[in-house]
Amino acid sequence: MTTDNQDVKPRRRMNRWLIGIEIAALLAVIAAGIYILTGGDIGGSVEASAPQRNTGIYKDDHTLGNPNAPVTVIEYAAPSCPHCAHFFLTVFPQLKKQYIDTGKVYFVFRVFPLMAADGAVEAVARSLPKERYFGVVDLVYRTQPKWDPEYGVTNVRDALVAVLSETGVTAAQFDKILADQNMQNRINQIAQDGETKYDIHAVPTFVVNGKVMENKGDVWQDMKAAIDAGLSRH
Repeated sequence: MTTDNQDVKPRRRMNRWLIGIEIAALLAVIAAGIYILTGGDIGGSVEASAPQRNTGIYKDDHTLGNPNAPVTVIEYAAPSCPHCAHFFLTVFPQLKKQYIDTGKVYFVFRVFPLMAADGAVEAVARSLPKERYFGVVDLVYRTQPKWDPEYGVTNVRDALVAVLSETGVTAAQFDKILADQNMQNRINQIAQDGETKYDIHAVPTFVVNGKVMENKGDVWQDMKAAIDAGLSRH
């Protein structure tokens, strides 16, 4: 993704959900750089019943800004996606400064996994205190070449353990976190719900007050226009 008018194709979904994955198999899949999601029924509503206007926000979402802001921006992203990293490191600071910090936008970040490493990163980030979540996101995006299989990394598990050790998570804790089937199910529920509700099939994809916007062309200018349009109605 760039901030000029160059068209950048988003990273598209590579795998569907498969049922029944154990920790040993998951680690082997991570090493191979392939992601298999654990399937299953979403079940009942996973949305928050909080009093905020944003009724589509999950109780366990990771958010920034004022929940009562007139505009909500949801980002679906994958830690292994270079376009997602580019947006987060170069464009997101503008969104945060101009709209989130000023109370105009409520920002929601959701992981839409493309491979096993994405699920592993999200599991570790979710296992830490909630206020540390975005620090993990920043860390893995800045260190992508050190662990992402797209950069030629073959032992992704060990590479992730090394990177995430900066958060204080040990190798043993990493394996234990990945063995938590409830955690994996929750990550997959959120991704599947995004696919069902918003037809998410590529990352990064943004939902601005319900309007779905893929990472095509100058998405920042398109996003600003959508945000400003939403603000003008309030």
